[in-house]
Amino acid sequence: MQKVMNNSVILAMALMVTFTLASVQTEAKNKPEDSLKSKTESPVEFKYIGKMNNQPLFQLNFNNVESSDFIITLTDQTGAVIYDEKISGKDLSRKYMLNLDEIDASEVKFLIKNKTNNSATNFTVKRNYSLVDVWALK
Repeated sequence: MQKVMNNSVILAMALMVTFTLASVQTEAKNKPEDSLKSKTESPVEFKYIGKMNNQPLFQLNFNNVESSDFIITLTDQTGAVIYDEKISGKDLSRKYMLNLDEIDASEVKFLIKNKTNNSATNFTVKRNYSLVDVWALK
């Protein structure tokens, strides 16, 4: 009888611990620290999206939580400014087409400065050439 009662107490305690852990995990998912993660991560996303008129096309996305002021500067490998602009807002998106007929650059640097919190993000685009020699027998 004593053994059956001990097993019942152990089972009840195990269920209590399981429910307590489940409620702690649920509370952890809804804590305010989770909303801070998006603020500490870089709000800038940069990607190559293809070609337009045989020129490379890039997209710059800003996924910031609050409205911010940004300065975007494009420079070549020597440091000469190719393009710059100032934008402000939140959840912005810009597309940049590099006209390689006008720009003789093998490397273009994108510098994005956040004027609101004085942070900076850099991206470098390098132009690589490859020669493909294809032989076919007929």
